[in-house]
Amino acid sequence: MSKKRKANLGKVYLTDRAICDLLDVEIYSIETWGEAVAKRYLLKFEKAFRLIETNPDLLLPNSLLHESLIFYRVERHLVACVRFERGIAVLTVAQASRDLPSLLHELAPTL
Repeated sequence: MSKKRKANLGKVYLTDRAICDLLDVEIYSIETWGEAVAKRYLLKFEKAFRLIETNPDLLLPNSLLHESLIFYRVERHLVACVRFERGIAVLTVAQASRDLPSLLHELAPTL
């Protein structure tokens, strides 16, 4: 009889920066595509955060950036995270087309 291994679960915490980023995504989406589309898009982020909580190995490193940063893609956005003792912190949510090294350097004092 084999024992089930307990998954490496970690709570996902949103930083103030990540919350502001998601609000910007919501505003832009409402202005561009309307409330219904914006709501569906934001639900994808909520689902992604729940998925990351139950399966943190879905977060991928990027060797071009700092080794502690890990990422998850939600359509046209990248969710930048770090692991810490109590779980996973979402640092920022950025359009995947952005120059991520420059953005992270710009945000560094506030992350």
